[in-house]
Amino acid sequence: MRKHYMLDPFWIISGLFGLQLALWWAFMPDVPTIYGAAPRYISFNAILNFSLLWICLLVGVLLGKTIYQTLWKDEKRQEKIPPAAWIRFLFSLAAFSLLLSVIGELIYIREVILNPGMIKEAFDAGNMANVGVEIKELRIVGLSSLNNLFIVPAAIYAMVVFHPRMDRTAAGKARLRLIIIGAVSVLHALLFSARMFPVYFISVVLASYLLSKPDTFRLSWRTILRTVGIIGVIIWTGELLRGGLWYATTTGFGLFSADTQKHILDLLIQGYFAADLNNALVLLGYDPSYQFLSTTLMGDTIGGFVGYSLNPYWTSSFGTVNVLGLWWFDWGIFAFAMSLIIGALLGIAYKVGERFSGDISLAALTFIIIYPGLWSITRINYYFLTIFVLPFVFLACVGIAVSLSRYQRREIRRPVMPTDRMAFKRQHQRAEFRQRSGS
Repeated sequence: MRKHYMLDPFWIISGLFGLQLALWWAFMPDVPTIYGAAPRYISFNAILNFSLLWICLLVGVLLGKTIYQTLWKDEKRQEKIPPAAWIRFLFSLAAFSLLLSVIGELIYIREVILNPGMIKEAFDAGNMANVGVEIKELRIVGLSSLNNLFIVPAAIYAMVVFHPRMDRTAAGKARLRLIIIGAVSVLHALLFSARMFPVYFISVVLASYLLSKPDTFRLSWRTILRTVGIIGVIIWTGELLRGGLWYATTTGFGLFSADTQKHILDLLIQGYFAADLNNALVLLGYDPSYQFLSTTLMGDTIGGFVGYSLNPYWTSSFGTVNVLGLWWFDWGIFAFAMSLIIGALLGIAYKVGERFSGDISLAALTFIIIYPGLWSITRINYYFLTIFVLPFVFLACVGIAVSLSRYQRREIRRPVMPTDRMAFKRQHQRAEFRQRSGS
């Protein structure tokens, strides 16, 4: 598969939303077979709103790419050996952001640190999901969220690892640290019911890998299937420890029995993959709230918003929703403009990432942290949550600091050239001095 099909938001959004629609149509039952799942919801207005918002998002992507090509010359930067000083700075930046992420993670799981036996107790009771629920309820908004910064060092280390002209020593150090971050993200997902963490990590690594390749590069189907397989195994294992363990404990079936595995499959389809669209259709078929911020990170920070689960047609115990449904719930008719604007920004970001591909820069790094959202918006409001906002603000602050530093260095090195006004002033002062001397 050509490189741009795996990076371009237009093709990713088209493919993922289309696949989700197909799963919903083919496998979402009219009568659910698992507890807590909602029946298939069909409404002409809901499907119409979904289709129009989807189209607006795709049109926005095309519009963004057109705007970029119109306003900026589409000249790809030449691949070059990254300066050693810049690589040292990136390693320092990665270490600092990783430290913040570790602090956030320690705060997030502090209850487990204080009481490590709770994991064994939950496993013996067949209720591993309760561990994730408890630590999430005790999270400290703003501090616990720092663990979301892990995608920044992951992106930096991945860019270093895959750069074709990188020093071997630097690449080796980055590879080891990247593996550690990946292993921790998987462990976090399995123990605390946070399956999206490894998805973010793999997306970051994939984007870094693709940006390091020439435009003519083709990703083999074997690599694609292997990547999908790894993600599938992680998701399945996570659900095995959560829903599968509970089912096996309460029914008496073995954890690896065919009945338990069938239950896990039903959970993933009726509770997540197809349910994310079904839940969105429930919201899209009802009046919006016009709260604007309830499904963003401000929903937890400010509080006091009305949740979408109070919708009279909402019957699902599984709360994840396709982003188009969330935008409609918060923004109503303004969601069409929102979809168009977000799409345009994604299109511009893609063209910037494409221009800086092969170059280890803050511009490429920014696109890499945007990239996981393309694979996540089928179930969360990625671009308005801390998983994106915190890393983006962090990189924006770094970019401003780097720009100011470079500007100051240029000012210091630039020779002082007097302006015409200053020259005239000095001439006038010399003339006055001569007059006084003569008198």
